[in-house]
Amino acid sequence: MSIFCCPICGGPLDRGPSAYSCPAGHSFDLAREGYVHLLPANRMHSKMPGDDKGMAAARWAFLSKDYYASLRDALCSIALANTGPAPSVLDTGCGEGYYTSGVYRALVRAGRSVTMAGTDISKAILRRAAKREKDAEFAVASSYHLPVADGSVDLLLNCFSPLAIEEFHRVLRPGGVFVYVVPSEKHLWELKQVLYDRPYPNQVKQTPYPGFSYQEIRHVEAVIHLPCQEDIHALFQMTPYYWKTPRAGAQRLAALTALDVTISFDIHVFRRDCYRLCAKSPARAYLPQGRAGDCIYIIPKPVKKLEKLFIAPKVRQVLYETSQRVFTRCACAQRTGFLIKIFNQESVSELHGESVDEEFQPVPAHGGEGPHLAQVAVVEIQLLRGVKGAQCFVS
Repeated sequence: MSIFCCPICGGPLDRGPSAYSCPAGHSFDLAREGYVHLLPANRMHSKMPGDDKGMAAARWAFLSKDYYASLRDALCSIALANTGPAPSVLDTGCGEGYYTSGVYRALVRAGRSVTMAGTDISKAILRRAAKREKDAEFAVASSYHLPVADGSVDLLLNCFSPLAIEEFHRVLRPGGVFVYVVPSEKHLWELKQVLYDRPYPNQVKQTPYPGFSYQEIRHVEAVIHLPCQEDIHALFQMTPYYWKTPRAGAQRLAALTALDVTISFDIHVFRRDCYRLCAKSPARAYLPQGRAGDCIYIIPKPVKKLEKLFIAPKVRQVLYETSQRVFTRCACAQRTGFLIKIFNQESVSELHGESVDEEFQPVPAHGGEGPHLAQVAVVEIQLLRGVKGAQCFVS
């Protein structure tokens, strides 16, 4: 059975010798190179979306020389540490398959029985991915509409590709791992010094995402030597600078015969919470899955009649006082509420707050102010906008 599902009806897909098919009779031909097209026409924003042939060739030429081997090896290490004996792995925005193939082969060498798949919106680049790793599945698909069943992926990779966090949450199983690679502050700094009169460092930030818990941030950095103009141009062509560099900068780069350049990456590793995203118009909430005693409350502004909710007195008190402090500090708009995760655990001493709004700062219940919780843990509070009424969900 394939990791992919039918983009039309959502049914499981079987891979045959020349096509994928679902029980409803929908069929999708395999391309000669071995990939399948699962991107419906009504979700294509251009005739040939994604990287073109030139960019695909540049990525293939550059990465095949292992200039980014340090990043690949770090991803392999993370994959080995976060998968079981038979993992299902999905690489979204996989490009020409350099990291897909590296992770797959590392897991196979470790004796894992791996189901590996990659998706990208570009046919040109998937042709090369399918040639690089013939034992993996590849599909033309959008990261925002993945043809993958709910909760079917153990490990999801995303390297320099669009972030579709709700879709990634949907396809990952509870407890599954999401690996997100972004360029760090000094990535390609020497290249940017040639291209621009006033180069700027990349912005580095640590962003929490709803439904995920941070596991680690692994920094990878090295200096690589590019010995010829061909490799310099290939690197340039696979970056976003290729499309927005002044002519003078591009000419300076073209005149170089060698370049030492810093490569610097941050690998953000998240674990999917044991909650699923559930659309509750107009807000989004989490519903617990299989953990008795876990409760979630959405409390609208103003927070007053908490006694109407089935909350223990101590919890009610801390929610009330915390909400007052948060609303005072945030100057929230109307119809703003909280998303609160409550766990029945012993010996709890802190209340964490995380916000959808970047300006909202965590409000501790300890360290100088706020009541002490003895028997109940309020694990997370998130600020929500558009909440019309109080709702209570109990597993």
